Amino acid sequence: MVCQKQFIIDTNVLLEDPQAVFKLSNRNENSVYIPYHVLLELDKLKKNSILAHIVARVIKNLIDHPEHNKMLNSRKVSPLFSKTVNRHILDEIQASGLDQPILVRVYRF
Repeated sequence: MVCQKQFIIDTNVLLEDPQAVFKLSNRNENSVYIPYHVLLELDKLKKNSILAHIVARVIKNLIDHPEHNKMLNSRKVSPLFSKTVNRHILDEIQASGLDQPILVRVYRF
């Protein structure tokens, strides 16, 4: 019996590797969720001249291959974008009702 994992992707993962959704879904073996606040963050970052091409590639992947990702279904979404996006993402995860979600982030040492 294959245990399906439920990955929740943070913005920095998508920026580091625009193919992360495909890799984590593992041919749809696992579920990959994108929090609403990640989309807000990407929308803000598209105006950054250094990151714009990466953000465009990430968004194109999400739109062209919706079968590899799902929007995190949450009723608790902050109406305003703020500097505390990570707290909002955790609130979304908690309100989502997912059984054993795995938050995927990039850590730099």
